[in-house]
Order: sequence, then structure tokens, then C-alpha cells
Amino acid sequence: MKFYNNGLDDEDQEEMQMPMVPQPKFLTIARNDDRSRVEAHVKGTFDAPRNNVYEIGALYDLSDKYDTVVVYINSEGGRIDMLSELVSVIRKFKTVITVGAGQVNSAAFMLWCVGDIRVVQDYTIFMAHRESYRMSGKTDQHVELANFNQRIFSKTVDDFFKNVLTSDEMEKIRHSEVFLSGDDLIERGCAISWDHFVEGSNRQPDDIITILQFGEEFWMPNGHTMTEVMIDFGGPVYKEHDIVYNVPNAVPIWSPEEVDDDDDEVEPFIEQGEDDE
Repeated sequence: MKFYNNGLDDEDQEEMQMPMVPQPKFLTIARNDDRSRVEAHVKGTFDAPRNNVYEIGALYDLSDKYDTVVVYINSEGGRIDMLSELVSVIRKFKTVITVGAGQVNSAAFMLWCVGDIRVVQDYTIFMAHRESYRMSGKTDQHVELANFNQRIFSKTVDDFFKNVLTSDEMEKIRHSEVFLSGDDLIERGCAISWDHFVEGSNRQPDDIITILQFGEEFWMPNGHTMTEVMIDFGGPVYKEHDIVYNVPNAVPIWSPEEVDDDDDEVEPFIEQGEDDE
């Protein structure tokens, strides 16, 4: 890298030459084979998708090989097109865990909301607001673009924040900012603490019992053999990650209350590897 200042001759300029230093990446991808998951680190401003072609492509490829992705987020937000593609690819994983660390603002807050498990590290601050943009042109062009943005982003914001922000906060972000702490989100039942997440991540395989379903039969692996077991569906059925991380206020995927009294036979929904919507 070469710096130029007025009044310096070529010899002085030569002395100011510095080696090129790679810029930190917005998106870094790592495989954590010890925990059988992919980890994505989102740092800094959401920039152009073309600057993250390799990383996005890697996530698409890894989503076919791993069930879980953990997304660590410390960002002031940025471009909606980068957010859109990043959300699309991480939703290909069966389980998405988002971890807020430091500051999680604007588009970064939206990305955090995508998590099936949402985690907050200590002292993290979250900020939500509506979109901002700049343009030049005629008045009618401004009106047309404003109406388009209102139509598109009203739905976008609702899709991301509807289960996290209150109705009053949703109204406030139309013209201002809403700031929340990690503790605020934990108290709402929208998130778990970092310690809570680490405890779940450190559970040993022996702590979790695997049950396989073959037709109407249920079997439990037992060394090199299989043992048939009976399953009592007298209570609700939860997603696997809700159980592993002991998520408070988790919503069951099936509950006895959903069965009509007239039904003679109960046919509970058993998750068999389909991607979560």
C-alpha cells in the first residue's frame, strides 16, 4: 500500500510504502466436526453479496452435509440484499442457532430473529428500526419508491420481528429506533442466555436418547443391536433442539389437546428429518 502526501518527492514516497494487509471478512465459515455443526461468524457491516460469493457458496454446500448451523452475530447491520441471501441459505439447515454478541443492529437483528434457538451473550445490545435509503430524482419518483418500500418492507419487518417485538415497538420503529438488552429478550422468552446455550452444547451423547421409527414401531439403538420400545404420547412432543437446550416456553409440534374427542386413534406427528420451515 502506498500513501501520497503533497510536498513529498518520490524518494520520500518510497519510504512510506507499506505491505498490503487483508481486510477482515464480513462472513467467515468454519466446520466444527467435534459438535457436528457449521459455524458462521458475521462481523461488521452487511456489504454486497458479490464480496461474499465463496462464503455463501460454502454455506449452500455445507447445508447438505450438516443439520445444524450456529451463526455468531456482531454487526451494525447494512444491506438488505446481503441479509436476504444469507437468510435463504441458513434456512436450508435443519436447525439454526443465532448468537448475538456485542451489538446486533438493524439487519443483524433481523438475522438473529431467524434462529430456531436464539442466544444472547452478556452485555449485548439490540436495535431495530425501519429501512433507510437515499436517492435523487423527481418528486413523483420519490413518491413511487417510497410507496414501494412501504409495501415491501412492512411485510419484511413483520416477518422477522413479529415474535420478538411488541405491537407498540413495531409502531415505534416506523419513525425511530427501539433498543433492547439481552436480558429484555430473555425475559420475553425470545432467547436463552449464553451460559444456558453452553450447557446444552456440552451435553454428552449419553444424555440424549435416540428413538428410531419404522412404520408403527419404535426402536432404540443398543450397542450393535436394536431394542423395540413403547412410546407414550400422553404429553406434548417437542422439536429436538428445544429439548437439547431446554428452551423455556417452547411450542410443541404436537399436543394431545390438538386431538378431537371423537378420534378413536391418535396419530401424532413424528419428525423424520424434514427441514423446519
